[in-house]
Amino acid sequence: NLGHLEGVDLTVTLDYPTARAVFVDANPGAGLQAWMAGKIQVDGDMGKLLPALQTTAADAATIALATRIKEITS
Repeated sequence: NLGHLEGVDLTVTLDYPTARAVFVDANPGAGLQAWMAGKIQVDGDMGKLLPALQTTAADAATIALATRIKEITS
């Protein structure tokens, strides 16, 4: 655990179930639903977040990381 970084451009705050659904279970619909319900808070430069949200497919490293996190947290 590295803790909080200083001088960040953007902070995204969300609850554990939403984070798990989006990042581990790869369910982007859960993220959109949580955003619409006000369960995701974004502070800072939205311009840094939008390009990341427009990614159409996860690369092999991202898939491997999600798989490993799912194994650890299951």
